[in-house]
Amino acid sequence: MLTIKLKLNTDSINQALKEAKAYQKKVEQAPQKLIEYLTAQGVEIAKMNVSDMNAYDSGELYNSIHAEQKSGVGYVIADAAHAAFVCFGTGIVGKNNQHPNIAIAGWKYDVNDHGELGWWYIGRDGRAHWTKGMPSRPYMYNTAQQLRQIVIPAAKEALK
Repeated sequence: MLTIKLKLNTDSINQALKEAKAYQKKVEQAPQKLIEYLTAQGVEIAKMNVSDMNAYDSGELYNSIHAEQKSGVGYVIADAAHAAFVCFGTGIVGKNNQHPNIAIAGWKYDVNDHGELGWWYIGRDGRAHWTKGMPSRPYMYNTAQQLRQIVIPAAKEALK
């Protein structure tokens, strides 16, 4: 918080007004600086979380994580085709190891009722693979939780 001291004379009042205007400019710039800082941190945290959660990834998911800003709102986005499947999990395995908040995406598990039988799919290698699904690796949820912990200190820093 800014403290401006002044004496009751013209020079002191003019100096106080100059300081107040400078602080006003800083306050007006703070939201954009905060969005830029938090989205950059969010990208780094999300990438770290993907790496730490041992998600099978050829690098496509990791490299798809980026920041965007639209209408004064910052987003951390993972737009690889399999991003949501990794985050929320799939099949009976995912149902038994669920995302902490499936309601945020209306996520449903084992929608084709494969159960313990699992299913076969053709992988990128062109070969058939069998699975019962995969557990949730909530890298974005964890990123949001971690960002919540740094919002207030980052806002205070932006207003210094």
